[in-house]
Amino acid sequence: MGHPRQVRSPEHVQGHADRTVDWRHTLKVLREHYTPQVLELENARHHLVNESAELRDQMWRWLDEACGW
Repeated sequence: MGHPRQVRSPEHVQGHADRTVDWRHTLKVLREHYTPQVLELENARHHLVNESAELRDQMWRWLDEACGW
């Protein structure tokens, strides 16, 4: 028996160049259990704070907006 779908709506930033985890599987599992808000960054890897300034700025702007800041 699987876990019931949660009411929560987590924010999630996912890089498509992530080689640490299978990002497609991660998003599939998140969407099975939650209704997440997702920012997908095509050229970003796993540790997003170590990405280029452009990708970091995009991530932080999106997170600020998602959190209502």
